[in-house]
Amino acid sequence: QQDIIVVAQYDFDGYDNSATRIVNHITPNRAPVTASARAVVQGPSVPDHGWADVSIAGVSDPDGDAVTLQVTGITQDEPVGSGAARHPRVGLEPGDQCPDAVIVGGQARVRWERAGSGNGRVYAVHYTATDGCGGTSTGEVTVCVPHDAARPECVDDGQRYNSLACEETSAAAAAAAEPPEGLLAPEVRPGGAELRYALAKPAEVHLEIFDLLGRRRAVVAGGLEPPGEHRARWQAGSAAGVYFARLSIGQRSYVKRFALLP
Repeated sequence: QQDIIVVAQYDFDGYDNSATRIVNHITPNRAPVTASARAVVQGPSVPDHGWADVSIAGVSDPDGDAVTLQVTGITQDEPVGSGAARHPRVGLEPGDQCPDAVIVGGQARVRWERAGSGNGRVYAVHYTATDGCGGTSTGEVTVCVPHDAARPECVDDGQRYNSLACEETSAAAAAAAEPPEGLLAPEVRPGGAELRYALAKPAEVHLEIFDLLGRRRAVVAGGLEPPGEHRARWQAGSAAGVYFARLSIGQRSYVKRFALLP
């Protein structure tokens, strides 16, 4: 958004001179709000080991931007496959029941089952919300698979298990195996620099280059990217000097300084 302001200077004879200046007035973009998010479940009404589709409602954007939701992970408070192991369906081996959840097209699908001796299964669906203008928020919604109609409430015993895995590994162990996250030291190359960064999970990223005066010189990466290590090349030509690379991952930022020699 740009406001055009006409500045006039006067002397005793009237106008001395006039100049027009353009003042860039940029309203800061606000990230989507997830405080009222909730899960909407479509699927079986009883725990029959079938699939239930989970959508997320209640996410809004304070600027009125269109919001895109992307499920990034699903955890649960019961061991994976525990519903099948204790209540196997006819003709299926317990091992055929895992994983207990999948992500299809960025949306969650969970297996509608629970342990027979438990207090209901609680899934936690983790997601990111992006507004297409650089604003990103993270959140989670929970889904309860009740033990039965007489006990419609669930007790969350702790989100320790990865629903997407076929092993009874805890979420903490899975997190320990994730790659590091952040911006690595830029590697200076002839005429520019190569920037490397790592993501622990799928995330919306924005990688920018600034000079010492705080002016943005380039945007070298942006958008939703998968986990792992990534590389981006900045061609600076003959612009020697000291620069800063800033990597934004959701609400977090990482900054590294580097110098280009003449």
